[in-house]
Amino acid sequence: MALLLVACLSLAADARPWTKLSVQERSALAPLVSSWDGMPVTQREKLIAVARGFPDLNPQQQRLLHARLRSWSQLSTEERQIVRQNYRTIHALPKADQSSIRQQWLDSLCQEFGQPAQAPASPTQ
Repeated sequence: MALLLVACLSLAADARPWTKLSVQERSALAPLVSSWDGMPVTQREKLIAVARGFPDLNPQQQRLLHARLRSWSQLSTEERQIVRQNYRTIHALPKADQSSIRQQWLDSLCQEFGQPAQAPASPTQ
C-alpha cells in the first residue's frame, strides 16, 4: 500500500502543469508552453530531465535546444512517429553506416543552403 502511495505521489509530481514548473524549467522548455499541459507524463518527465541540464549549456547550445524543441513541437503526431521510427532504424545500423547516412544528410543540407561540404563527422558525435 505504501509503495502504491509513493508511486502515485511521484506520478503527480511529474505531471505538473506548466504553471507549477520552476522558473528555470519554464525557461528551458519555453518553446513547449502551448503544448505542455497536453503532453503525456512520460514525455514531460524526459523533458524536465533535459531542463535540468539547460543552465550548463552555453548560449549557442541553449538556442539550438530551443530551436529543436520548437521544431519538434510543430510536428504532427504522425510525423513524430515517423521520426521516431527513422531514429530506431538508423540507430540499429552499424556505426559506419550511421556515419555514412549522417554525411549524406550533411552534404544534402550544404547543397540545399549553398554551403561548402563538410568533413565527415566522427561516429562518436
